[in-house]
Amino acid sequence: MSFPIRIAATVAVISLGTLAGLTGCSVPSGTSTADASSTASASPVMTDSPQVQEPVIVESSALEGQNIETTVGQFIDVVVGDSDPALWTATVATPGVVEFLPGGPDGASIMNPGFAVLMEGTTAVTMTDGTTTINFTVTVTAAPTK
Repeated sequence: MSFPIRIAATVAVISLGTLAGLTGCSVPSGTSTADASSTASASPVMTDSPQVQEPVIVESSALEGQNIETTVGQFIDVVVGDSDPALWTATVATPGVVEFLPGGPDGASIMNPGFAVLMEGTTAVTMTDGTTTINFTVTVTAAPTK
């Protein structure tokens, strides 16, 4: 993975973690984070740089058969639970729509596997850690303009 993409992904994940910590108290009591629809999506964070957008964070355990909706320039972060992030590989049916970025150690951090979202289109994706196999779809639309 290229160094600028890793830096952008790391900054985005750290920023999202900070934001989640600040907004975690706003979830009404009795609301389960497991109450999710069959489509995951995220809105971009408006910044001075149109290239930096909020990542789409998905749990591998809930990813089978899902359609992940995202925009060009976002990053899809796949949280793999107790599985070793370095074991995961992926096959992208339509190359160029998304690019798989393997997980594992990166300096003092351990990165989740994920995908750089590169261009508009739809692609099927298969991920595996050698034991578990997950099939899902990614639908990419144009990045919003400022």
